[in-house]
Amino acid sequence: MRDRVWGLVLAVGWFAGCGGASTTTSTGLGTGDAGSDGSSSGTSSGGSSGAGSGSSSGGGGTCGQAGEACCNGACSTGTCVGGLCQACGGAGERCCAGGGCSSGYSCNGQGGVCAKCGDPGDPCCDANACNGGGCCVGGACVGAGSTCPSVGGTCSTGSCGSCGALGQGCCSNATCTAAGAACAQGTCVACGAAGAMCCAGDTCSGPSLACAGGTCATCGGAGQTCCAGRSCTGAGLGCANGVCVTCGGPGEACCTPGDTCNGGGCCDNGACIAGGSQCSQGGVCTSGQPCPG
Repeated sequence: MRDRVWGLVLAVGWFAGCGGASTTTSTGLGTGDAGSDGSSSGTSSGGSSGAGSGSSSGGGGTCGQAGEACCNGACSTGTCVGGLCQACGGAGERCCAGGGCSSGYSCNGQGGVCAKCGDPGDPCCDANACNGGGCCVGGACVGAGSTCPSVGGTCSTGSCGSCGALGQGCCSNATCTAAGAACAQGTCVACGAAGAMCCAGDTCSGPSLACAGGTCATCGGAGQTCCAGRSCTGAGLGCANGVCVTCGGPGEACCTPGDTCNGGGCCDNGACIAGGSQCSQGGVCTSGQPCPG
């Protein structure tokens, strides 16, 4: 009997000892887990906050940022192309609103694409401009010190010798070769600024200006001449027949560049039609895709 009692006491003592060890170990692990949870919580909080903030920032407006859908044909960053906001202004990219491109690039007319300009052999930049004192001859830049093709003379600070610069006589074919110069009554005069005559190729000296009736004028606003690349600067405006007008709704002009319409509508020969409507050249307007033709 005594042996049984001692056995029971030893068992209880052993169990209590294990329990203490277990408790101690468990407490240690528990503390470790809490620390791990704290770390996890911190990471989760930081990651979640970052993701949430990004999602909230990008998705809060749901449109208008690069890579997102356009907001009624307009973007807060980039430009609207095919219903999506895309980067603009760089080499090979669409011209930004108002026809703007990064330095050293110009908006390629109706194509609405930014192309490198200004260096020898490149197209002239807007308003006849060439880099490094070069000359604009026949729409292409000639480097300083080189012979001006077709007009003769050596290019120096925009002048082809005896002609082409401001105040000089016009070169052959009534052309001027210096930046910001155009031929008027046989003399090269200033061009490209607001209110001044347009430069060669109907260009002006800034992205917010466009040639209208031979004179450079502010462009892109409602009722104003479209800027380079058929672009407009105001939200909800598109280029129709060279003038910026309200765009995007059924019966209105398509928003440019990109020829987009609002609410799943489609661009049909320059005008928007509602989703599900018949296209003029056959087929049905679907998912905002331009109609054939």
